[in-house]
Amino acid sequence: GRGAKPGPWSRPPVLVIRIPRLRLPSPGLLDRYISRTYLKIAGLSFLALLGLFYISTFLDKSDKIFKGQATVAEVGTLLLYMTPGFIYFVIPIAALLAVLVTFGLLSRNSELTVMKACGISLYRASLSVVLLSLAFSAVIFGLEQQLLAQANRKAEIIDSKIRGRPPRVFDALNRQWVVGKEGAIYRYEAFDPEQKELHRLTIYQPGAN
Repeated sequence: GRGAKPGPWSRPPVLVIRIPRLRLPSPGLLDRYISRTYLKIAGLSFLALLGLFYISTFLDKSDKIFKGQATVAEVGTLLLYMTPGFIYFVIPIAALLAVLVTFGLLSRNSELTVMKACGISLYRASLSVVLLSLAFSAVIFGLEQQLLAQANRKAEIIDSKIRGRPPRVFDALNRQWVVGKEGAIYRYEAFDPEQKELHRLTIYQPGAN
């Protein structure tokens, strides 16, 4: 009749879509143990190798300090700008040493044998090390793309000033051959961005037809 209420079968259907939750696998106890050992050895190797670079560079420039050709502040600034280059070379060596020492310790303590007995393969045990190595690769890539070229250029300028020679800076401003608007050709050995000077400038003026 007219006063009858609609039953539940007369309601429009409702479409329900459930999106499954994606859960990334969290590192287990074994991954944390291997990662902690690997990072500890990598950190010690990194600091030791970086210290060797600093000491060797300082000893190389120490005679300039004793002769009065450079100050301690200049050498310190040089080391500061050379640090990205040091890090760029040290990270791969430290990562390799850390891998060798980490798995050497695991093998010496028979921990790799216990892992194999528990059904854990060497590939699974090295997963955390591979991921950390990829992170180190990302750091190296970032240094190369963002910081390394500019830091090396400034380090070259300071090093050339300490050695008493024109800086060998290679960039868009140091192309050595430049053609002017009037047709003259300019040739120079180097450009000093601090003094804004051209060294050994030669101007070639083509003869008019």
